[in-house]
Amino acid sequence: MQLIINDAPTEVNATTVTQLIEEMKVPAESVAVALNQTIIARDAWSSTSLTAGDSLAVFQAIAGG
Repeated sequence: MQLIINDAPTEVNATTVTQLIEEMKVPAESVAVALNQTIIARDAWSSTSLTAGDSLAVFQAIAGG
């Protein structure tokens, strides 16, 4: 299915956020994900389904203070 990942149309096989991060081969512990402009908690990734046309931002999570 086609998703928009970081503003680029991308074909993926993943159907959940967890599968997408694995497919992208990025370390899950170092990224955050926004699905359609909503941040998804890491513990919800495996239960968050993806639909063709969804827009995702995958970015490095940075702690600050």
